[in-house]
Amino acid sequence: KEAENLRMLDELEIAINNEIKNLEDNNVVEYISYDDIPDKSKIIRTFMFGVIKRNPDGTVKGLKIRCVANGANQHNSTYSKTASPVISRQLLFMLLHWSCQPGWKRFSFDISAAFCKVEMKDRDLYAELDHHVWKNHPWKRFARLGRVIYGLKQAAREFFLVLRELLCNANFTHNDETMLKFEGSNYDGGIYSMVNSNGEVIALLACHVDDILGVSMAEGIRQQLAEVLMDRFGKITEDDATNFCGLMIEDINDTTIKISQPAYLEQLGSTLNWDEELKDVTNINNWKIMPWDSNSTLEFGLSEIKVSIKKYQTAIGELLYAVQTRPEINPMLAYLSSKQTDPRHDDWQKVLRLMVYLKNTCTEGIIFSAPQLYDATGKPFIHATCDSSIKLNTRYGHTGITVGFGYNNPPFTTVSKRQQLITNSSAEAEMVGFNMASALVVWLRNCLTFIFRVKAEEPTIIEGDCLSAIKAIQKEAITNNLKHVHPKEFYCRMMFQDGILKFGHVNTNELLADTLTKLLDGVKFRIYKARLLNSGGDYGQVNYKRKIDFHISETVI
Repeated sequence: KEAENLRMLDELEIAINNEIKNLEDNNVVEYISYDDIPDKSKIIRTFMFGVIKRNPDGTVKGLKIRCVANGANQHNSTYSKTASPVISRQLLFMLLHWSCQPGWKRFSFDISAAFCKVEMKDRDLYAELDHHVWKNHPWKRFARLGRVIYGLKQAAREFFLVLRELLCNANFTHNDETMLKFEGSNYDGGIYSMVNSNGEVIALLACHVDDILGVSMAEGIRQQLAEVLMDRFGKITEDDATNFCGLMIEDINDTTIKISQPAYLEQLGSTLNWDEELKDVTNINNWKIMPWDSNSTLEFGLSEIKVSIKKYQTAIGELLYAVQTRPEINPMLAYLSSKQTDPRHDDWQKVLRLMVYLKNTCTEGIIFSAPQLYDATGKPFIHATCDSSIKLNTRYGHTGITVGFGYNNPPFTTVSKRQQLITNSSAEAEMVGFNMASALVVWLRNCLTFIFRVKAEEPTIIEGDCLSAIKAIQKEAITNNLKHVHPKEFYCRMMFQDGILKFGHVNTNELLADTLTKLLDGVKFRIYKARLLNSGGDYGQVNYKRKIDFHISETVI
C-alpha cells in the first residue's frame, strides 16, 4: 500500500524478482516436490515482506523485499539456541562519545542479504514459498533450505556466530604489527575491540545483527575490514556512518557530533489517527515547546474515560524508542509507561502532548564533544549522578541516573525508572537508587577497562543530594533503621569499601539526575535539558561548576 502511494509499484516488482534471484543464486533454496519431503512437520511457510527504507532525514532510500519464514510455527526440533547479542544502547552511545576524541574516524558497513550467506546446520528443513515465487512455476512451491532465511528462530544467532568467528580470526596490519585481531567481550556480545602491542585500543566495532559501526584511530583498518567482509559475504554497503540503527549522526566539527532522530520524530503517531483529537486542544502552542505544564502533577489515571490499550501501548512504544536521543522526556514517560494496563483519557492527553512536543522539536538531539576533563593519570573517566524521590501515597520510589565522560559532558546513559520495592523514607529510597546506579556504573567501568582499555585507577564519583543516604552508605555498620533492607541493596556499600566508587553530596539545584525524577518546569527544565543534550546557549555551559562534598567516614577494614 505504501509503495502504491509513493508510485513505486514498478520498483516493488523489481525488488520481488531480485529477492527470488537472490534465493536461487545463493543456494538458499533447493526446489523439491511435496511428495519427496519425508517429514511434513518441518515445512515452514514463508511470505514476502517489504519495507520502504528511508534516510534519517526522511527521504526515501529504496525499497527492500525479503522472503521471510513464519518462525512462529517452526517446530522446536529444528532449532536449539536462538539468542543473538547486539550492541547495548549504553555502549553504543559510549562508543560514539569516545569517537569524538582527536584522530578517531567513524565508518559503517551493511551486509547485503546477510542471513542468506549462512549455511543451515539442519539440512532437513523445508519451506513453502510465497506465491510470488511459484505463481508462474508451480514446481517452485516447495524447497529444501540450504541457507538461513529471515524469520527462522535461529537465523540471527547463526549469523552472529559466523560474524564473530570471522572478526575474531581475521588478521589485520597496522604500522609494523601484522597479527592484530578484533576481540569479543563478555560484558557485551555486540562490541569488538582491537588492541595494539602497547595495550591501547585502536579500533572498536559495534554490531547490530548485520549492521556494523566502526571507529578507529588506525589508518587502513577500515579498508582491511571491508575486504574481509566482502571475501566472506560478497556485497556490502560502506559509508562514513552518518546513520546507524535509525540514528542520524552529524559531524559538527572534527571532535563534535550530534545524534538525533529527525525523521522518526517527525512521523510519531502517524498510524494512530490522532489529528482529530488535537483540534480540541486550546493551548497547542504550549504543547509544542514544553512537554508538560508548570502545574503538572504525578497524578495519573484520574479520568473515568478509558482509552484503547492497544493504541496507548503503541504510542508508548514509539516514545520509548525516541527517548534515547531525547532524555528530557524520561520522567513523564516513565510514569506513563506504568499505566499501560489501564490507560485513561488524562494519561492519553499526556502521551499526545509528548508526541506534539517531540514532533515540533524533531531536529534536536544530543551533542557529544571530545571529553575535556581527565583524571590524575590523564585518562578519560566516567562520572555519574543519581537522584531518587518517593511517592507518598504508594511509597514506591523513582530513581534517575546519568553517566557520562568527565564532570560536565552530556551523559551517554540516562535512566528514569520506578523502584521495584516499597521504601519507608526518602533516604531509604535514595540508598536504593544509589544501589541501582552502582550496578550500572561498575558495569560501565568494567567496559571502560576491558573493552576500551582504560583502567580506572581512581574511584568513580556518583553525585547525590541526600546526605543521610550517603552517610548510611559510608558508615562502618548499618543503623537500626536499615536492618530491614535486603542485603542486595548494600552493593553500593561494598563498592565504596572496596574503593571502586565514591559518593559525593551536591546541592539539589545542581544535580543533573534531579530532572529525571520529577517534572521540572520553566527555566529549570530548560537548564537541565541543555545539560542533558549539551545544546549550549544561555542554559548549557561547557563547565557547569558545582561544589561536591565528600563526607567520608573511617574506611571499613
